Amino acid sequence: MLRTGAENRPTRQIVRSTGRIGAAALAALVLWPAVAVAQDSDSGDGTGSDAGAGAESEAGAEPERTACSDAVGIFEVLCGSYGLLTENYVDDVPDEDWASAAARGVREAGLAPRGDDAAPACALPAPEFEQACAAIDAVGDTEAAVWAASRAMFASRGDPNNFLMTRSEYEALLSRREGGAPYTGIGISLGLLDGTKPCHALSESCRPAVAEVFAGSPAERAGLLADDIVVSLDGHVPSGPQCGLGGLSPFEQGSVVSVVVERNGRQRSFAVDVEPVRIPTVDGRAVAGSTGYLRLDSFGARTDELLERELRSLLDAGVDNLVVDLRDNPGGYLQTVINIASLFLDDRYVVIQEVSRVETVLHLVSGHGSLPNPSVVPMVVAVDGGSASASEVLTLALRDHGRATVIGTTTYGKNTGQITQAMQSSDGTLLGGAQVTVFRWLGPDGTSAAGGIEPDIELDLSGCWHPIGLARRLAAAAGLPGVLPADIDLDGERYDAVRALTDDGVLAGTECAPGLFCPGDPIPRWLVAAWLVRVVDGQDPEPVSSSRFDDVDAGHWWAAHVERLAELGITAGCASEPAEYCPDDPVTRAQMATFLRRAFVLDSAIPQGFDDTGDSVHEADIDALFRAGITGGCSIEPMRFCPQQDTTRAQMALFLERARNRPN
Repeated sequence: MLRTGAENRPTRQIVRSTGRIGAAALAALVLWPAVAVAQDSDSGDGTGSDAGAGAESEAGAEPERTACSDAVGIFEVLCGSYGLLTENYVDDVPDEDWASAAARGVREAGLAPRGDDAAPACALPAPEFEQACAAIDAVGDTEAAVWAASRAMFASRGDPNNFLMTRSEYEALLSRREGGAPYTGIGISLGLLDGTKPCHALSESCRPAVAEVFAGSPAERAGLLADDIVVSLDGHVPSGPQCGLGGLSPFEQGSVVSVVVERNGRQRSFAVDVEPVRIPTVDGRAVAGSTGYLRLDSFGARTDELLERELRSLLDAGVDNLVVDLRDNPGGYLQTVINIASLFLDDRYVVIQEVSRVETVLHLVSGHGSLPNPSVVPMVVAVDGGSASASEVLTLALRDHGRATVIGTTTYGKNTGQITQAMQSSDGTLLGGAQVTVFRWLGPDGTSAAGGIEPDIELDLSGCWHPIGLARRLAAAAGLPGVLPADIDLDGERYDAVRALTDDGVLAGTECAPGLFCPGDPIPRWLVAAWLVRVVDGQDPEPVSSSRFDDVDAGHWWAAHVERLAELGITAGCASEPAEYCPDDPVTRAQMATFLRRAFVLDSAIPQGFDDTGDSVHEADIDALFRAGITGGCSIEPMRFCPQQDTTRAQMALFLERARNRPN
């Protein structure tokens, strides 16, 4: 949820809210499950007991009442709750509604009735609370009754992010926001990789690799490195789901586990201690040379500083684009997300519109500090159903200003912000804490996150992604400049061919799925037409309104390329009566030879000695292709061309690049 902070930071707004939030409040945009912090049965954690709560009434006398200014002990929780809600809650709520909720909360708590002892003096937050005090008087456990009344006031608005906490719940919440609750482990995260390509099912080539080694963790001390291939973990050989670790038993704190990894083709073993570990809020790395990857786990008080440090390192390393991973990020401090958005937006741009019952506050960018200007770097933001509140603020701020393509699935949809306030007694004792919804928010263009933010490109980002595979896939899916499809190996002649064709725009719009090339898939005839025309003419043809081929719909963007291919005399189609092109049929290797010979006007050649081309009408074209050095066939001994075999997309890219770069 969004939390507004009392930190001493530069102002990023044109209107300041006044007097609604005390200096001890922490305002936030974050989503933490309310059940984890607001349903603790430990209602008496640090709140004191009934004793000393007020002067007891004589038996049979009118119940005693006192003003909140004189409240002591447990009644300070009731008065503090009322004060926080009436002063800060985003909507105007009549006192009778708060009071009615308090009385109902006590009645529904099912507490045992009071015996013969007199009830302590109940503090009245407002005259309307007489029935609530009467309900508290009527039960024996005053402390439990007050907590029930106070919690009920928070819950009465039907807002799961508006709740009261005991002292332990409050302290746990603050700890989680500042770096997450520790878990017992060794300090690594894993993802699946096939070399440098994303993959999603364990196989001989798709293997679990270390995605991140947490700073200061046992794994870091032991010497584990990012991208190490995990061979075994505590004797468990990866298999099945969950990165192959579904059958792994939990580690016991204080134990030592054996980790066997493969690094640079050699296996290495490590003995790693098991101890409490925290997941860093920020991680960054360069991927495939040109892409910077930044993971934000939450928007803690120092996340902006940590991210700026990682961003500076990536920019200094010369990355050309950025992927910001906000998956499962529940949010954090309002000022933090404003500071982070300011790193990527131009000065005076609106980051967020904060709408309260008092005013609308516009928070603006105020510069990039000493960083190279990252507002010129193309970006992708990765989101999913766990991306909430502050994550959604950053997402809308970057998208509304045209700074980022959003990829993933619909976000959580939290459009409110809260303050987190300590609740203390008059003597300074921490009684608990409260989270109060104080505003609703809109993006720069007035868009609400209610119902979730729909991505620009929908892509399932669940599963065991490694940062290398994720960053490559998302950067390619967004069409960022100079980025190759994620399923292309990053070396070899095939890589060089795809790189050259990508840089020249030949492959634009012809991916098989967002960010993928599908190198092993057969290439259809329509795609060959698009690639050949772009290479031969150096540009796309003008759209057409009709086609000479009965089976080519002029509404397809590539219909013009098929027409142009026919005009150039490179194809006559696949049938003449009626004239058809068979656009979805795969191109055989023999057909590919004919396409390339006609397109590049290859010289004739004497028979080259292929065992399997004698009966093919494409034999002369195959021989010409061989003589030009574009292919050596599919087998050397015996010498074969495999004319009826489908041409793959990767083979066509390689042959096309060889053909256009052949020596004259």
